[in-house]
Amino acid sequence: MVRDKRVRQNLASLHNTRRAKGTESLHFTMADKDAPNFQHGGGSVHYRAGGYVPEGAIDYIGPCPPAGAVHRYVWTIEAWDKSGKRAGRTTAESSFQSP
Repeated sequence: MVRDKRVRQNLASLHNTRRAKGTESLHFTMADKDAPNFQHGGGSVHYRAGGYVPEGAIDYIGPCPPAGAVHRYVWTIEAWDKSGKRAGRTTAESSFQSP
């Protein structure tokens, strides 16, 4: 995947207070519902005690719709246990408009 350094971002630190039982790792993806073929990135991190994901642990390309357009973005976070089975999943959706 070619990444545009002008819009490349690192995910800010996160603190998770609730997790699926047995969670060993978290997998993050960001998708643009209005441009589903555009790969925004994501990644996986080992779940740490206390639920902290450090700043910069996930690399992604932030919202970047064409000028004046509104696009809908979805973050998906999946929890995986040590056997490789998905233990949980959640999503968050928001819109973004370019100037």
